[in-house]
Amino acid sequence: MKYYNHPLNDLSAETDVSLQTATDNSPLNYKSILFPSLFKRTKIYIGQKLYPFINSLFYKKNLSLVNSGSIKAGNLKLPDTITLGQRGAGIDVFYLSLRKKIESANIVLHFGCGLGSELILTAKYIKPKLIIGCDYFNYGKSWEEVTDHIKKRYGCKVLFYQIDLRNSIPNEIPKADLLISCAVLEHLKEMDNSLEKLKFFLKPRGAFASMWGPMWYSYSGDHIAGELGIEHGFDHILLNNKEYFEFYKSHPRNTEIYKKGEKSWLELGLTNFAMYSEYMHALYRIFGTPKYLLWVLSNEAFDYKKKYPEKWKKILSGNPHISEIDMVLSCVSIII
Repeated sequence: MKYYNHPLNDLSAETDVSLQTATDNSPLNYKSILFPSLFKRTKIYIGQKLYPFINSLFYKKNLSLVNSGSIKAGNLKLPDTITLGQRGAGIDVFYLSLRKKIESANIVLHFGCGLGSELILTAKYIKPKLIIGCDYFNYGKSWEEVTDHIKKRYGCKVLFYQIDLRNSIPNEIPKADLLISCAVLEHLKEMDNSLEKLKFFLKPRGAFASMWGPMWYSYSGDHIAGELGIEHGFDHILLNNKEYFEFYKSHPRNTEIYKKGEKSWLELGLTNFAMYSEYMHALYRIFGTPKYLLWVLSNEAFDYKKKYPEKWKKILSGNPHISEIDMVLSCVSIII
């Protein structure tokens, strides 16, 4: 089953792109992204120095945890780095790898920029002349703060746009030397079409970099199932479509949305049901062969497999189009 044929896509089949509103979604604490705590800064520094070294020591052991045969059979690159859990897979480590792998970039475009915190990291590590942030939602107040902060601290120009990739994209956005996304690809219902549109805004020799996950078939791949406990971590796969939608609507994260009569992310078409191989084949086709690839394996998925072996087998037998790697591989970072 191809990702665009997943039955749950029908929930957003009638979604009109006009549902995108200009309402400012900036949270009350949006200024906190400008000044991370001393504890967080210390944690990031240690993570940059320690975990990449540790992960290099355990590479073969971590690779042995998964059956990589399907990856080789699909002529896909094996990862340069594998982490068991998120340690060593943080965004600052990603930016350090990005700085090593690309040439200088004068214009950087972020799609799915959210509050804009990644733009601060781009200014810090990449040091471009212009950074452009794009998002489906509007975070106007936060974007203003980020723009002022980057201009004062790094002397870099910043522009923000609220866009929906299903609509036409503003022509005034200049072509970029580097295209970045963080936690976005797993929300692109029309992934191939969206990436094709974004490729238009990349210069011929430009680079693409992305972090994404969790992916749909992984532990808590719907972003919410695992919040109710490990026993629910794969309910989004085990339940039939009708049962799952009831589960989804009754989840504490969504009850307030439905009380207000609003649309959830699933109904807005902000869920991608792709397998890992579908992500990779799309990226290979549109952007080329990766220079760097990182896998994040899910501790929780391995714990689930050990605790609920019959459910694990049921998932694989009931979904013959997926492999075990789709269940244990949670997140991915790539540089092309």
